[in-house]
Amino acid sequence: MTNRKMPVWPKKITATLCSPVFFIGVLFVGTLLGAGPLEGLGGRDMGRGERPDLRMVVIATVPDPERPGARRVEPVMLASLQVFKERNPDYSLLPPRPAGSIENPVSGMHTDYRVVPSAEGAMVETSFRHELLTVQARYVATRTEVKPLYTKAGSVINALLIGLGLASVLAIIGRVMKYSIQHREARGRLGRGR
Repeated sequence: MTNRKMPVWPKKITATLCSPVFFIGVLFVGTLLGAGPLEGLGGRDMGRGERPDLRMVVIATVPDPERPGARRVEPVMLASLQVFKERNPDYSLLPPRPAGSIENPVSGMHTDYRVVPSAEGAMVETSFRHELLTVQARYVATRTEVKPLYTKAGSVINALLIGLGLASVLAIIGRVMKYSIQHREARGRLGRGR
């Protein structure tokens, strides 16, 4: 009885699947690919009766104490907007220019905003980032009130979990293939020894 020699390609595929470099590469690519589908998920539409994410950022202006007559732009989370109004009686919720960026290096918070005039006041879109969290929002602003239209919160962690899941599945397949090949080779050696 002759033993057929195993082809080389299963060993090469197994070595690739078990490689740490391949694992990291799949993790990276899986994270990038996972971010795309997640971008469209999880939004809340107030037109459908959903509640806005309270972490959405509203752009407000208040008098600047360092420059008399000038106003300072402040990002305010929706959750703390009422407290902000009480502490700053001369506030305005109409952003001063068509677009801007507010960065707070101490807290690591960054907010971009864009303003389009609207019949009701101003249509404002904000994108808030803090560490791994992002919150996108769209709302209508008047001088004293905001009407949230849409919010969407996301995290890099979600996309990373997709990449990690894909890399882990491929690594497990590689380990199973490696065990199977080693088992088959050991049986072949035992068969030849008889």
